[in-house]
Amino acid sequence: MLDDAENGIESLVSGNHNKIEIIKDVVGLQVFWPEQKVYTLQTLEPGKAYLLKATQNFSLSYEGF
Repeated sequence: MLDDAENGIESLVSGNHNKIEIIKDVVGLQVFWPEQKVYTLQTLEPGKAYLLKATQNFSLSYEGF
């Protein structure tokens, strides 16, 4: 669960970067697409929806402040 703070994608996917195909903001045009070197989505915000496609299963861990 995300708290009220924005969360940087790089820190959330640390160690799993190579498993991510794409993360997309559902209602926007921002994407995190490592293969194409497109990084217009840099933070995940509470209350927003995102689609994530990965090449294999992995877990995301978030520790609030």
